[in-house]
Formats: sequence, structure tokens, C-alpha cells
Amino acid sequence: MDRVVAMLILLGMLVAILLSTLAFFAIAPVFCSCILSLLYTLYLFISNEASNIHHAQEYENRFWTIFAVLFSTAAFFANDSPIAIGRWSPSFGFVGVMSAGYVMHAYDRWSHRCEISREHGLRRPTSAMRSLNSLEALGISVEEQLNRINSCLSDIDQLFVPSTINNIFNKRFILRKERDIISTFEEAEPKALNYIVQHCKLGLLFYKVKDHRHFRGLHRTELIELLAVTRISVLTILSRVLVLHALQMMKLPANSRSEYWVRNILLRTSQDDLSELKCLTDAKGDYFCMNKLIYSDIRSESVRNDILKHFGKEAKIQAAHMSMKTKKSKLRAKKAWRKILSDVDDTLYSSGGSYPAGIDKKYSKKVLYPGVLAFYRELDLGTQGPEEWPAQRVGNLVFLSARPHVYKDVSEKHNYAKFRKLKYTRGMHTIPSLLPGDMASGGAFVVQNDMEPLAVKKFNNFKEYVSIYPEFQHVFIGDNGQGDLRAGELMYDAFPHHLIGLYIHVVQPLERTHGFVPERYRQKKFKPCFFKCYPEAALHAGTRKPVPLIRPNGVRRICTESVQDFEMIEGKKWKSRKQYWARREELNQAIWRCNVWLLTCGVEEAPYILAKRIWKNGDKVSTKYGVATITSFDPIFDMYGVELDWRPLNVQVEEHQKHEQERKQEAASVIKSPPTSGNASDIPLETVLETADEGDIDDTTTTTTTTKSDSPPGFSRTNTAALLDDQGLPLITSSESSCATTTTSDISEGDPHKDALSAIIQTTDLSSCSPDKIGTIVTPPSSPPHTPSKPPHASSKRSLTPSSLATPKKTNLPHHIITATLHRSAIMPFSPPKLPDMPTKYKSPNIFSFWTKDATAASTATNTSSSSSSPKKNSKLKVGDKVTTPYGDAIVKDVRNDDLFVLVDFTTWNARGYLHQDIVKVVDYGLLANLFRRSRGSDGSTAGTATETKDAPFPYTMGSTIRTPFGDGEVSRPFPTETQSADETQTSVPSSETPILSPQQPAPTIAINLTSWRLADDSHPVLYCTFATAQQWKNDESATSQNKGTGGSLFSVLGLVSSGIIQRVTRTSTDMKLSDDKTTATVPPPTPPAPVHEQYYKNGSTILTTPFGKGIVQSFRPDNGFYTVRLCHHAVGYFRQDSLTHFTAPHCHEGYPVLTSFGAITGTLASVVPQTSVHIVTTAVHHPCRMACYLQPGSIVQPLKACVGEEVLTPFGEGIVRGYRREDNIYRIQLGEWGQLYAHGERFDRVYGSSGRDEIAGRGGDGGGISKWLLRYLWFGGGKEEEEGEEVVNRSRSNSVVSLSVT
Repeated sequence: MDRVVAMLILLGMLVAILLSTLAFFAIAPVFCSCILSLLYTLYLFISNEASNIHHAQEYENRFWTIFAVLFSTAAFFANDSPIAIGRWSPSFGFVGVMSAGYVMHAYDRWSHRCEISREHGLRRPTSAMRSLNSLEALGISVEEQLNRINSCLSDIDQLFVPSTINNIFNKRFILRKERDIISTFEEAEPKALNYIVQHCKLGLLFYKVKDHRHFRGLHRTELIELLAVTRISVLTILSRVLVLHALQMMKLPANSRSEYWVRNILLRTSQDDLSELKCLTDAKGDYFCMNKLIYSDIRSESVRNDILKHFGKEAKIQAAHMSMKTKKSKLRAKKAWRKILSDVDDTLYSSGGSYPAGIDKKYSKKVLYPGVLAFYRELDLGTQGPEEWPAQRVGNLVFLSARPHVYKDVSEKHNYAKFRKLKYTRGMHTIPSLLPGDMASGGAFVVQNDMEPLAVKKFNNFKEYVSIYPEFQHVFIGDNGQGDLRAGELMYDAFPHHLIGLYIHVVQPLERTHGFVPERYRQKKFKPCFFKCYPEAALHAGTRKPVPLIRPNGVRRICTESVQDFEMIEGKKWKSRKQYWARREELNQAIWRCNVWLLTCGVEEAPYILAKRIWKNGDKVSTKYGVATITSFDPIFDMYGVELDWRPLNVQVEEHQKHEQERKQEAASVIKSPPTSGNASDIPLETVLETADEGDIDDTTTTTTTTKSDSPPGFSRTNTAALLDDQGLPLITSSESSCATTTTSDISEGDPHKDALSAIIQTTDLSSCSPDKIGTIVTPPSSPPHTPSKPPHASSKRSLTPSSLATPKKTNLPHHIITATLHRSAIMPFSPPKLPDMPTKYKSPNIFSFWTKDATAASTATNTSSSSSSPKKNSKLKVGDKVTTPYGDAIVKDVRNDDLFVLVDFTTWNARGYLHQDIVKVVDYGLLANLFRRSRGSDGSTAGTATETKDAPFPYTMGSTIRTPFGDGEVSRPFPTETQSADETQTSVPSSETPILSPQQPAPTIAINLTSWRLADDSHPVLYCTFATAQQWKNDESATSQNKGTGGSLFSVLGLVSSGIIQRVTRTSTDMKLSDDKTTATVPPPTPPAPVHEQYYKNGSTILTTPFGKGIVQSFRPDNGFYTVRLCHHAVGYFRQDSLTHFTAPHCHEGYPVLTSFGAITGTLASVVPQTSVHIVTTAVHHPCRMACYLQPGSIVQPLKACVGEEVLTPFGEGIVRGYRREDNIYRIQLGEWGQLYAHGERFDRVYGSSGRDEIAGRGGDGGGISKWLLRYLWFGGGKEEEEGEEVVNRSRSNSVVSLSVT
């Protein structure tokens, strides 16, 4: 759910509440007014948490009691209330009001009692039990003292009687019990005292023991004074933490001396003990943390300053111990002394794109990121000390959340519950503390989509936290979805020595990150680490210079736990298998990079996330390269070894039908039911043969690994009944350990997860198998997988005769099966092969039936009988006619009048077919088109044009030029003649007629070098096509040139006549000149053709933005329109114009002020020349030096609020900017004649229209102003030259300055 949907939902809820309130007002105005007044009072009570009514729990209890009484009174006694029982019976109404008040009072007391009686989450030291045993041996019963205190507390705390009423009626009993509690604490031995403090309900004790001012018994003050002042020296660190915790739960304002008790406890603790006390206070697992104690609970500034000064002094003493290398320094060196601060949403948990929590959709909502807990632990563990986290050590994990604090721990309680769950179920090494946001920053983000207040709030929390822990260093982990990067930058600016690391989880493109300015980071030497998964962050922390943050074994543990966390994600949390596979590949890539570094450190590799096997060995599947059989599986790379079946389609269909028939017979034999059979027509009426203009098959193939196979690839019956998921793939099955017969080949240079087919294709020799089981298998091409294969030559070795296709049992071809390694994404569930659908009238059992012996014999017999007994039929079709067929549009290439079959080449798809004339229709061009069409003969030649000369070189001569749809080219392997083989070069003159190939003679191909394309090795790509395709391209080229010469197709008849006359006149004049001079006429060299594409971006001076980053144009190819661009890292790219855009200085826009790198020159970015990316910057009117600067993008430093010489509006009046200091972003503004103002950009507003360009335009008079005239003169050229008809030259200045003078 994005922000727009969330705002619409919020708006709908507000409208619904408003309409409901208005309707309620119309029905019950009195009761509704009372309810609204009470709700407003409740809002004031909750929003003013620092008011006096919140100073003590007794005050809050009284408020809730009165609120319940008022609410029930309005409900029971209002005239228009729906439950106004007081109107009918005031007695019942009064009882209801009193009951409601008492229930609310009792419930509030009960909930508060449960809260302060809750067990703290701190681990008690084992030494306490040993001390208890020693005291028991001495005869000191500690358990009796603890039981005495608990008994007295239960006598004081009555469940249904309020403490105020109980103290009035049982004052002597209450005073005696409270005195017994105090005396027990006074008489206890030091070890017994610590045991009692750690095991009793100290918070409930402080709350129930009251100060009875009217009876001269200040028992609460006396009890706390005893523990916080008198006997503070005998209390351990854990006992002091529990006393502070009890004071916080009691509320410090409840007693005037509470702040001084807190001050005394903290000031009486020093050095490492003080650090441990602060850490334990934050590790209790509730919102009563040290930050709340210092900055919220303590109201006195003097007390707070005394405590913070004490923290700073003790931190300096600890640093002195480390610098002097004392004995304490050795103990301190075993700890990292590092605080890990982290965001929650999109950093610890995935938000799933749920607004306003976050935007990350890589994982589902509430999914724990793999490896995040291990990353926290290893950062806290450091590079020294033990390898594993000690059980007794207190962690240093803190969460900086943007979720606002509402009231008490309403919002924090949910987060702490998640932290405890992670601690006890997922192995988080400590219970962290939480520093929440506030309502102001959260409201600004939700309403205005402003992330700056969120960043500032997190920075303020960090600033307070650093003042509490000055002896620690800090690492901040966040994401780039909100303001964490900006908050980290503010932390670095204010505390560069305390913040030693900033890790940002990338959940959106970096350019969309709030506050992302790389240029500013380079100036500050601010280097945040951007990572996509936590193994990447661990690798950066382990290789960090000069001091790493994590040891190599820690990096391996993070990778290992990332795999475990990933496998613990429930299946229902994955939206699709595509999401699962993408995240798995992302983690494996990061783990692989970590393993490369771990091997250099001598550490064992971390395990990878093994892919779950989908296809078993022997399963029949479909791939983008054809039907295949699974042979092996690599769980690390998710790659499958397959055997590709590249046999003809009819052979695969027959084999599948035979297998299905056998399966049905087996099933019928089981159930004893007769099988069913069907009949098909045996007479083929028309067939279609596919052809392909593809690469040639070379005789010399790459050396491959050959293995013997005992049986042909079979069909898997289990696959047909597999259950499919939402992606069309079968459900994950258990992996099988079966070895493959093929050897594993190396993966190509590309990513194996992106390129499905491996580079090396293996061949399996199946010549030993019986042909009836295998069938005819087409020889695979030796070209790479991405290069389509070409039909075989008409040689004896590779001829694909009709008999071989019809009867594969007698073929002499070697049998091959292609083995390859495919990625899982290239494999799909098996779909049975089937032939193309044909009309019912002309269906035949085999689409290639005209290649069978029966069909050939029948055709021969028909031709013989028809020629001997009956006269030939004349066809209405002619060669070259454009026709429509059931298989698409086509062009007639041959007409057989004896059997009324025509040979056509399809134009909508690359195929040739033999069709009956009954299903072929001539395209009707209409009356106007037929009037101006060129008349054609039966042979397809154009009437009225000269016959093609006998010495035409194309396509039988090497080097013949031709224009293809892919660019200009030259014939590198010509078309063979009838007397030569296909592999020989032919230079003789061909016959005038285009050869018509019979079905028994497959069409050979020619090779064309595309000269308009150039590869990386400066070679030209090779295009393979048939004779018909090449001749069609040649005819199209001739028709295009003739149309250009005659002026269009509409007047083609006139063009033919005029061209014939011109040819005769030219031939006659040439013959006369040859006869007179008796010399050989020299043919003038052809004029070079005009460039097809025009260059837009200039060479050398253009900085462009490409899909691969910035670059500079080096050259331009006018023949194909490609630019050669030099990219970063010395790479070169080739792009068309539509893939390039001109570069504009970062964060700069036309019409706004900018700062240049030429001293203190500032101005307005007037425009950007797109051909050269030159930025034109003009200074303001009031600038002391009027000029126009032509600058490269690198000379623009940054955008400004206003440039020097512009008029601005300040809180002190209007002024003119006179200077700018880049170091501290200060503007010097002249306020008239009475003073100057130094201010930041946010303290004033720019007066639009005061820039130099607008002012000159406004004062320039006629012609649009001096600025427009200047730009037209300096850039576009002057209008005078245009009027005189002279050539206009575009002037492109780079890093030049032109002075302006305005009169």
C-alpha cells in the first residue's frame, strides 16, 4: 500500500467519522455534545503527559475514575441517550454510575499493579546463589526475611479496597506493617540485602508504602533513603539498577527527593561499573531506559547537568586507562565498547511495502531479514575477546525508530514484545532498548511526505544517547527508504569520532534517497556503506580499513546464519516462486563474495542456500530450446543437466502418440476394457514446409564429450500428474541422488542465473541404439545457442531426403542428442508436441506427407496419367502474384498446371509451402491500384522494362553488394550453381530464370557480411539466408531506386516510359562516341551515397547519460546511426540516439541559481545546449561583472538559493545578495544602506524575476530584450545572416566567458 492509497483511506475514514458525528448530532444532540466534550478532555489528558496530573499514579487513577463517572452519567441520564435508564428509574441510574466508576478504579489499580509487579528481564549472577548458600550455612535465613517482606506487602495491598480508604480505617495496622518492612531492610546483611532487593517486588513496595504526612510517618521516604543513600555502598550494580527501575515505575515527581536519589546512585558509581549500570538499565526490556530517566523523568536541569558531567568525566578516565595500558585496559580490550544503533522497519523486519512503515517489497511483511541478528551480534562482539557471545554479558543494541511515542508505552510495548520474541525464539544476543520518534515528525512525514523531520528526530535521539554513553563508539544501521541516510550524515557532522560506521540497506534506487548528495559526501570524506543483504554488510565490516569491525570467523557465522534464517521463512510468506528465487540468488551471490575473501584469510567457506529440486531425473520437460529430459541437478547454481530432443516435429509427435497408446493399452489391460481407436484421412491436400534464414552448419565441430546411452530418453509418467503452483511449475519435490551420464560443462561468461544455456554443448552418440526407438535426429548446429541454425546443404553428407523423413528406420544419418546445462528459469512443465492446426477439409495424418514415398508415387502417377490421358489445366495464378492463404499472406514463386499446386513464400512468417489453388486467393488491389500497376507476364518479369542482363553478378559472385533489412552487406559465400557444390565459390554467369527448388532439393544458403555493423573485434557479423530471400531483398532495393527515379509508385507507368527513352538516348550517344574516338569509355566513379543518419551529439565535448552511466562521444557512424561512447572504467559502448540524453549538472535546473568552479562566480543557469551539454550561466543584473559563461557540467558545483546580484526577501526587508561562502553555506545580503545580513538559504526567499536574464529581457526594449538578443547572437547565430540567406553556424563554447554591457 503506497502513500496515495493510505491517504485516500485516511481521508475516507475522516469523512466517515464526520458524517457519522453529524448524523449522531441530528439524532441525539445532548448526548453527542457530552461525549465530544469527554473525548476532548481525554485528548488533553493523553497529549499533556508532562503535566502535574501525571506526576503520580494516584492522580491518574482518580482521573480515570472521574472520567468513567461522567461518561456513565451522560449515558444514563441524558434525555436523548439510547440507554437513558436514569429517566425511568433514578435509583438504577445512580447505581449504574457508581458501579461504572468503581469498575474503572479497580481496573486501573489492577493493571498498574500487574505492570509494576512484572519480573524484570535481567539475568541474576550465579554468585548470588553461592552467597545465599554461605549465609544459610552461617544461620542467617534470607528466605525468612524475604517472606516477611512479602507477607507485610500482601497485608498492605488490598485487592478490592483502595489504599486511601484502607489507610484511613486501618492506619495502625498499616503503619506497623510498613515499619516491619523498613526494619527488615535495615537489619539485613549486605549479601542478604542484595538478594532481597533482586527477588522482591521492589516497584510495588515503593508504590504501596506511603508517606503518611498527617500521622508523622514518612515511610516511603525513609525506605528509599535507606536503599539509595544510606546503604548504597553495599548494593551491587544489579541492585542499583533495580532501585532505579523501581523509582521510575513509582514516577519521580511523586516524591520531591526522587531526583536527588537518582543523582546519588549514579554519582556513587564510577568507570566500568557505571558503564555496566547504564547498559543494564537499557537491557530490562521495557521503556524505562536510561534515556527516559535522564531526559524525561528528571525535570531539574541542574541534576541532569551534574549527571552528564559525571558521565563525561568517567569516560575520560576510562580513555586514560586505555592510553596508559593499565591492568584495567587489558580487561577493557576484551570488549568492543561499541553501541549498535539500528532502524526497525526495512532494516530489522521487512515492511512489505506497507505505508507508512516502509517501501521494501523484496520480502513479505514482518519477515526477518536473513543474517541481521548475526550482524548485530558480531558488531557487538568485535574483533577481540571470545569467539562466541558470553551468556552473562549485556548487549549494546539500540533501535532508533521513526514510530512516534504516543502515551506511556502504548506504541513501544508492541516493539518490545517483538524484541523478547526474537530473544527467546530466534537467538537475538540481547534485549535491546528503543528510542522512539515523536508525533510532530511522524505527522510531517504522513501529511507532507517530508522526511527531514524524521532524520532530525533520529539525530536528536542520537545526540542525547552519545551524551549518556560518551565512552562508547557507535555504528548506525538504517535503510534508504526514509531519512536514515540524512540522519547518519548529521551524526557524522556532529560526532565524527563517535560514529565509526554507517550501513544503509538499499530498498530503492540511490538517486531517490532523501539527502543523497555524493559530491557533498566526498568533500566531507563521509563514506556510508550501501548493501542489499547482510552478508554484503558483513564483508564490508570485515574488510574495513584501517581497523575492521568484524573478525573473519564472524563473517562466516553471519553467512551461515543468513542461510538458516532464509530457510526458516515460511512458504506462505513468499508471494511467488520468482520472489523466492530472486532472494536466494541475491544471498548466494553475496555469500560467494564473502567466501572468496574467507579463503584468503584461511577460513573455511560458508555454506550456500541449496535450491529445492523441482524436476527429477528422467522427467520430460519443455525448454526454450525444445523438449528435453532431465539428467542431473546442481543445487548450488540451480542448474539442470538436460538432453535436448532436436528431432523433427513429426517424429516427436509420432513417438509421443505411440507412447500414449502403449500407456492406454497397459491401463486397459488392468481394468479389462477394450481400447478405442480412431481413423484419419490418408490423402494430403496441402502441406507447409518451414524454412529459416539462419547460420550455416560447419563441417568442423568443436570437440565434445561423447558417452554411450543404453536407452532413449523416455517420458516420465509422474510428471503428467504433478501439481502446479501459481507460476505454472510443479510443487517442490524431494531431491534425488542420481548421477547423470553427461559431464558438467563450464558456465559461460555471463551470469549462470541469467544465461540459461551453458556455452559448451555436449554430444551423446546413440548410433548403437536401434533407429526404430530413436527416430531421425537433425544434426545440431555448431553455432552458439543464441545463433539460429541454418537448413542443411544440398550435399550428399547432409541431404535431408523425403524418404529419410518418412521412414526414419532406414536413415543412414548418425543419431545425436544434445546435452546442455540449463538454469531452472529456462525449464517449463512438459507439454506434448503437436503439429500446426490445419483446416478440416485438408487435414492429413502427416504435415510432411509430400515427402513420403506414397505421396511422391501418387504425385508421379497423377502427373503421368494427367499428361497422357487428359489435357493440362491452365491456372489463373501467375508467378509474383500476392495471395492470401489460411497460413498468411504469400507470394507465388511457381505454378504447376498439371496438378494445380503452387509454390508460395510466406511474407508474414519465414516459411515456404505447396498449396492447392482452391485455398489460394489473389489479393485484390482495387481499380485505382490496378490502373497504375505494372503489368506482369507469366514468368513474373515486368512488362516494358529491359530484361536483366546476363552479366548480373548477384548472387553468384563473391563481393556482390546487397542492402538487407539489417544493413548493407557483401556476399562472402556465393550461391552455388547446378554444376558445383554448395561449399564452392561460384563466379560463372547464372541463368536468367530463378531456380525453382523441388521438395527433394532443400534450398542452400548464401553468406553476407554486414559491412554496416562492426563487432568488438572489428569484424563484421555474418548473415545467412536463402536465395529467395536474398533475391527478394535485391528486388526491393531495385524497386526502391526505380521509385525514387520515377517520382513515386503512382506514376510508375510514366516513369517506365521516360526511363526507357533516356536509356535509349544514353546508349545511342555512348555508341556514337565510342565509334568516333575508338577508345574505351571510362565509367565515372559512383558518387558516395548521402549519409543515412545525421549526427546530433558532437564528438568529444558531450557528456551523456546512458543506461550504463555517463560517457563522452568519441565518434559517430552515419551509415547505421550508432555513437561510440567512452564510459567510465575505460569501457566503450555503442548506442543509438534514442538511448542517449544530454547531461545536466546534478540537482540543477534551468532558470535557477548555481555556483560555478571559477572562484566565487554565481549566476542563473539560462539553458543547456543538448548537442554538447554546455551550460550557459548568466550573472544577475546587480552583479559587479556582467557576463555569460559557457561551462561544462563539471564546472557547475552546486545549486544555490540565490546568486550574487539577485534581489531577495528577508525577515528584515528586501536586499541584494553580495556574496556567498561555500564553507558554511552563508549568504551575505545587503539590506539597503543601513546594514548587511549573514544568513543561511532557508532564512530568505528569492524574488523571482530578478535574475539577470529576466531583468535584461524586461529592460531591453524591442526585440525581446538584450538577453534574448545576446543568446541568439552568441549561440544560435544572428538573425541578420539568416535574412541574407547565409549559412548559420551553431557556436558551441565550452568553459568560456563573455562579458555583457548594458546601456
